[in-house]
Parts: sequence; C-alpha cells; structure tokens
Amino acid sequence: MNQWSAKIYSGKDFAEGQAEIYTEKKERVRSKSEKIIADMLYHKNIPYKYECPINLKGLGMIYPDFTCLRLADRKTILWEHLGMMTDPIYCQKAMKKIDIYAKNGFIQGRDIIYTFESEKNSLNTMSVENLINQIFST
Repeated sequence: MNQWSAKIYSGKDFAEGQAEIYTEKKERVRSKSEKIIADMLYHKNIPYKYECPINLKGLGMIYPDFTCLRLADRKTILWEHLGMMTDPIYCQKAMKKIDIYAKNGFIQGRDIIYTFESEKNSLNTMSVENLINQIFST
C-alpha cells in the first residue's frame, strides 16, 4: 500500500487555545502562511497531506507541513514552511531540521521545498506560486 492510498493518519495535536485557521478544503492548519500554501496547492490540483508523519534517522517521527504528490511522475515532495525565523531558538531548531533532512537524502527542489518568513518578511504568495509552477509542472 503506497502513501497516497486511502491510508488514514493523524497529524500533530493542536494546543488548546491555538488559533483556528481553516483551508478551503476545511482542514485546520497552524498559520495563515500554511493556509496560503494549502489553498494554492488545492487550486492547482496538487494532491497533498497536511502533517503526515514520517520517521527520519537522527530526528525520529516528524510531521512535515505538507506531503505533496507531483502527478506527472508520481513523486512525493515534502514542503516545510519555517515561519518564525526571527526567533533565535526556532531558527536554530529549523536549521537542525534542514540538516537532518539533508542527511536523510532530501535535496532542496527535488525532494523537499523550504519556504521561510520572519517578523518583517512574510510569505510571498507570488514566490509560492512560482515554486509550485516550477516544481509541479509537467
């Protein structure tokens, strides 16, 4: 059974009191930026799963923001949005995560997409759309 079958999975729990942000598919996500990414994937008819767990050597079970399917070649591509890069502790954890992805054979642009934002630089929707067009086009 491949990961794109009807297999049911559980994402991470939401903390009590955490903002309730929903995509156009009626999925709850953790940030407005993740909503932007999810809605754009949805509008471009790119199958995705939100926070579908995977096990990485050196990190254990993690929940990439999006696990996407490129239909042209049935390739799975992960998408991590790192949205609090101004916070030094978050940034340090994010850089460790990126390093562990690399050590597990994930290559940026081939197997995984990273998007970033900080307090002063929010997610650029045009950049998201360009990434999707470049990586998921046939």
